[in-house]
Amino acid sequence: MSLLRRLPSSSTVVNSTKTIIDDEVSQSTTPITGPAPFSKSTKFNDLPDDIKRTFETIDSHIQGCIQISNELEQRKMGEEAIKGQELIRELHKELLGVSSVIQSDSLFAKDLKVKTEQAVQDTIVATNIIEGFKNPHQSTAYLKNHASFPLEFFTRVTQEMQERLQWFKNIIEQIERKLSASASQSQNTPQDIKDYQNLRLTSREPMKSTLSTY
Repeated sequence: MSLLRRLPSSSTVVNSTKTIIDDEVSQSTTPITGPAPFSKSTKFNDLPDDIKRTFETIDSHIQGCIQISNELEQRKMGEEAIKGQELIRELHKELLGVSSVIQSDSLFAKDLKVKTEQAVQDTIVATNIIEGFKNPHQSTAYLKNHASFPLEFFTRVTQEMQERLQWFKNIIEQIERKLSASASQSQNTPQDIKDYQNLRLTSREPMKSTLSTY
């Protein structure tokens, strides 16, 4: 990591190289009024000393950048970056799974709260009805006010049972389709096993609601 911290970016390398050239040229050259000091065919040893120093400085800077690049390649920094990306992807998948579980638990908690409040209300009403039967002279109003409670209560329970039976029927049909598809294949693939596990997980959620009612 220390090597990465001292490694300049590509734009920094380009800018620093340009700065070196500009500084060297501005410091070591004077306005040229005659012919150019060198051409394509001019050899390095035939160049003026100030121009030689400029090229040597540029070459030293480039060689330093090449050395840093070679060190990074030897340490396989690219592979570490790829591994980091894979770990991030796996973490993202796990976070999605955790988020899904949290949302499912949140819905279950809300449903449980509603059912608990309804159960408390039903208990209060049932207690009042019992009190009305025990003391018909003092608690006659309870019997009149809650005369329709038994019908409402058992109607609600019947509707909940119908919904659960339909849910059980859907789950059984899904399992039958999975088994039929598995029987037509020579062996189960990892995706089939994963789908079956997901089906089992999703089938447990309504069971929580069912058990919480009783």
